[in-house]
Amino acid sequence: MIVSRRQTWTGTALLLVLIGITLVPFASLFTTAGDYARFLALFMDGTPREPWQISDALRRQAIAPLVPVHGSESLARGLGWSVERCGGGTRFGHEGNNDNRATSYVAGEASSGNGLVILTNAGAGFPVYQWIVRRVTGCDQLSFLADLSLY
Repeated sequence: MIVSRRQTWTGTALLLVLIGITLVPFASLFTTAGDYARFLALFMDGTPREPWQISDALRRQAIAPLVPVHGSESLARGLGWSVERCGGGTRFGHEGNNDNRATSYVAGEASSGNGLVILTNAGAGFPVYQWIVRRVTGCDQLSFLADLSLY
């Protein structure tokens, strides 16, 4: 496991965690952990954006809780993100599994600017990134426990 602390161009610390180094694409996600972290940084409050990048209005809408999961006040869907209250804050994130060959997890807290990107090269990565998220954030994320289907 390689753990490194990086600075984004906003000056906010972004924790980047890599498990293994692989060229396996993550389902329809073809990226590196570093590029995914830079993408995640665009959803943080106060990040300067180029005119061609996501607007601040769309960014706020994408990470806002739009559709509650099973009527929950703590877990909802945004535009491409799960959104949940966790440890007194609001976290947005996305998880993925590539036919049980690779798993991925990304999450951020827009107000603090903290984010986490985890890419694994094994289908068994789900419990690994659950453990990492709990250790790093001190929070047992609802999306790890809940049935995330909307109906």
